[in-house]
Amino acid sequence: MIRLLCSALLAAPAAVWAFDLNGVALGAREADVKQAFLSAYCKPLDWKSRAADRRCDDARIAFGGISA
Repeated sequence: MIRLLCSALLAAPAAVWAFDLNGVALGAREADVKQAFLSAYCKPLDWKSRAADRRCDDARIAFGGISA
């Protein structure tokens, strides 16, 4: 159990850094997201949340080196 807890605590910072790898921090403005990801689609949330009022999805993916 302690090993599991230690590994989770060591992995947590890596997950946080993943959100900032593309130059867009978690919680960034919509304009910053659209500047970094040209195919981003932002829309208001379908549900109430105190954390955010909009969500942005990147419509493009790279699979096997091919952009789709």
